[in-house]
Amino acid sequence: MSENDNLTKVESDDTMAPARAETSSKDEDPDFAEEKKDDTADDNASKDQFEQQPDDAEEETEDLPGLEGEIKPKKKIPRVKAALMVIMVAAVFSGFFIFDNKSKTKSKEVENAVASKAGQKKTKPTIQPDDPNYIYYAKIDEISTLRETLLHKKEEILELKKHYQEGIEELENEILDELRRPDIVPFLQAIENKRIEFGLRTIQRRQAYIRQLDRPSGWVFQACEELLYIKRRALMDIQVAEVASGIDMNIHVRHMNTALNKYRPAADKLAIDMTDAQPESLEAIWQRIQNKSLEHSSQLSHSKNQIISEQICTGNFGRLAELSEISVDSAKCIVEIQGSDLFLNGLTEIAPSAARHLFQWKGNWICLNGFRALSPRVAAYLFEWEGSWISLNGLTEFPPEIGNFLLQWGGSQLELMGLRYTDGSPEKIGIKYLAQWERSGGKLFVPKTIRKQIDELNGSPA
Repeated sequence: MSENDNLTKVESDDTMAPARAETSSKDEDPDFAEEKKDDTADDNASKDQFEQQPDDAEEETEDLPGLEGEIKPKKKIPRVKAALMVIMVAAVFSGFFIFDNKSKTKSKEVENAVASKAGQKKTKPTIQPDDPNYIYYAKIDEISTLRETLLHKKEEILELKKHYQEGIEELENEILDELRRPDIVPFLQAIENKRIEFGLRTIQRRQAYIRQLDRPSGWVFQACEELLYIKRRALMDIQVAEVASGIDMNIHVRHMNTALNKYRPAADKLAIDMTDAQPESLEAIWQRIQNKSLEHSSQLSHSKNQIISEQICTGNFGRLAELSEISVDSAKCIVEIQGSDLFLNGLTEIAPSAARHLFQWKGNWICLNGFRALSPRVAAYLFEWEGSWISLNGLTEFPPEIGNFLLQWGGSQLELMGLRYTDGSPEKIGIKYLAQWERSGGKLFVPKTIRKQIDELNGSPA
């Protein structure tokens, strides 16, 4: 086998024609020819081994001294170039991203620095003692410090008011818990309870404190507003003086000195003077607590009535007697009740629109003993009812205008056991209408004093 064949066998498939031409030129070199003899002998001896182990050909070729110096670098040049190109591209992109991030970071830092400097310049310029405006800024700082102190005092006053008000609300709840009665209690009866009396007097005192705190609170508010105005006007004139003449800053200094002396906190300006306090009367406090309790009860009652009305309209009449008010929709549902008796003693009044529907109920006896008064419009609908028995034992008055509607009723029994007749107010009860209705065949259930008057009019024996 020739020497060129051996070289072709050792080289890989990617060895190109220029490499073979270079090898041929090296054959003419005497030193290389001598080296080639030794290599040829070794190649003939290991020919079979190369054929049996083709995978190791490249590794053993790299061990040959002649090929390591000349052929191997030629084989790896393309890979090196590719690697260098990859490294250069990566470096270029890395440099771009690093430069871009640094630029953005630097830009943000510059913006923050500019904004910070602008804010510092706006709120508190850095002025050196040798600056001509130094004395003015020093006074402005005094104004700012005093205003901050007064604002702190204002917060303290508000917190104190809040503390007193919360204490008043707690005492009001304690008074209601102590009473434990839902109905209206007269003041003289409530004041007999020592706990209630103590609570009312404590509320009276705390309310007076709250009202007296209005004076120092108003003084502090006025001071803060005036100090802020003086400060802003001085700062504005300082800026104008830099570009225009004729600004006398000493006037501002005098105004600031006057304000500093006027609004420095002092005991006589922040103290609470109770000598001229005008406390609210205990009876007025008690009445307000009662009204608050009634409003709360009314809200709870309204929610309760809604629930009961919904139950009635679904056919559940078990809580009918608990109703304290009736809407038009509720009245329409109650009319559908099948029975002879209807007890609505929880009602204290009823609207005419609801009464118009309610008194269409087909039954015999209707109880409305919770009514304290009866308006003419409601009476007109009530005495059009076709039943025979009405109970109105909660009424204390039955004026003539109501009695006139009674004469139109065709029922047989009327209960009015709550009527109160006095010689000083006979007009509150239409005795003659009651007597006339009874003469027409009706039967009245009334107190003895009323019965006596009726019997006299009807000529019945006492």
